[in-house]
Amino acid sequence: MNWNTLNYVIEIAEQGSFSKAAQKLYVAQPSLSQSIKALEKEIGTPIFDRSKSPVTLTYAGELFVRWAKDTLYSREETIRQISDVGGGVKTRLIVGVSFSRSAYPFPSILARFRQLRPNCTIVLVEQTTNVLLEMDDLDLFVGVMNDEHINTTSVMLTEERILLAVPKCYQLEIKRYQDGFPVVNISDFSKKPFIVLSEGQMLRKMCTSLCAREGFYPEIALECRSIQTANAMVEAGIGVTLAPELFVKHSAGDRANYCIIENQAVVRKIAVSYRNDRYLTQDARILIDLLKEMI
Repeated sequence: MNWNTLNYVIEIAEQGSFSKAAQKLYVAQPSLSQSIKALEKEIGTPIFDRSKSPVTLTYAGELFVRWAKDTLYSREETIRQISDVGGGVKTRLIVGVSFSRSAYPFPSILARFRQLRPNCTIVLVEQTTNVLLEMDDLDLFVGVMNDEHINTTSVMLTEERILLAVPKCYQLEIKRYQDGFPVVNISDFSKKPFIVLSEGQMLRKMCTSLCAREGFYPEIALECRSIQTANAMVEAGIGVTLAPELFVKHSAGDRANYCIIENQAVVRKIAVSYRNDRYLTQDARILIDLLKEMI
């Protein structure tokens, strides 16, 4: 039995198929089947019930998979700790960020991080917030604070308001100014086209909710995946969209008006989070300090 065998068993269990697992693992199916047969002979009992399609785990197989996952996780954590001790070795940090947030303010922060930790490779996993919150292999997650995950520690970074980005060509009915931003009522845009993010993204849900409170549903002119694209469409005069204050601060230009939404002030807490059961490496600690300093 070796480390590859543990991965083989886990992948077959997840795929429910030897052939699908072989494709996923880039292993020839006969070789995969032979490894599992050798393992079953070694432990003296079948791991998979091959009489069913998809194949299922036997009770012994369920116990084995549980042990295999724990063993591989323990091995990974030990290697990470050893890497920390043996300075100068190549390390890796997996950081989850939303599609909209990865381009701001990360470039300047990661440029500074590279100066401090040149041997660490950063892997940015860009996904929707809901998907990222369910991922188990992230070292750090940067996004809206979520207090529902009891096995996670969150470090508050800042608070950001959600603003309304309006094309320069629109005539604004400005109520007043607050912190340098014009204040408008979102109901004034009930007949205007909206640019929204894809289904499942938080700003999309927020847009629908804010409009519903004013008694209308937004007339959607365009859907896109990132706030950078949505903002470019606003600048082109296509419609209005919601824009996080951090984006406006770090990335937006002066080709659109950014407004506070009257009576519907939305403030989000932005945090960096990590799992309590994962070893927090020196790389992770340094990146957290930079996030606290530069956001």
